[in-house]
Amino acid sequence: MDARSARPRRTMTAALVALVVPLTLAGCGTQDDAGERDDRATGSAAQAATVVETEPAAPAPRMAASDDGLGEWDFGDPAGPALESMTGSLGAADVDTGWEEFRRLDGHDGWYRDDDPLGDSWQHRYFRAACWESLCSIFGGGSPSDAAFVGWEVSAFQRWNEHADADADADPTAPRIALAGSGVRLGDTWADLRAAYPGAEAGGGEGASLVVGTPPWPGIFDGAGAWRLSGTWDSERPTWAPDDVVITRMSGGVGPEPGCC
Repeated sequence: MDARSARPRRTMTAALVALVVPLTLAGCGTQDDAGERDDRATGSAAQAATVVETEPAAPAPRMAASDDGLGEWDFGDPAGPALESMTGSLGAADVDTGWEEFRRLDGHDGWYRDDDPLGDSWQHRYFRAACWESLCSIFGGGSPSDAAFVGWEVSAFQRWNEHADADADADPTAPRIALAGSGVRLGDTWADLRAAYPGAEAGGGEGASLVVGTPPWPGIFDGAGAWRLSGTWDSERPTWAPDDVVITRMSGGVGPEPGCC
């Protein structure tokens, strides 16, 4: 074979090498490129894992209410620090009446919210209510500076919100208030309450409303009862109530109460 016949073969081989090498390099990429792809893949996998492992936030723990206080706050605790602490735990109040000064009425004991002797009255000159959905905390004293935490109520009725729609009821599930020792909550049935407190009896309130006539402890009268139930009172069975009626109001301590008759 002479030099002229060998030259084309060397040229073709060189050409094939020139084509294969760039294709191989393009397919492999640089180390940095591979690292970027791995990072993107790892990031996507981590993000997917995060989404899968995310769980709904647990509901706030229940707060116990009793005849001597609510949660960590006892009746008699100074109003200012107690309200500040409640706000820290429950958030800003949905309703805050601010401090109201009650007045004396001639011929009557106690302090009155207005000039009507059948209106709200109690033993303190100053009053304040702060409410979070169904819960209202009551504060009272001779002045705002010496007032104390004196009562609580959980109710489906927004008693202290004067600007609420008449048909707008509070959320009975918020905040999560339960009676100390039994766990009974707003919205539980009369059967639940009787099972926890066997001595409880039903009774009649204003307008044939149904109330708890013998609650576990005295509470704050709201014009119908200190503890209330859904449904209508049966005058022929004055201490009876259907098992499936529900608790619509519970309370403890003291607060302004409307007069009667």
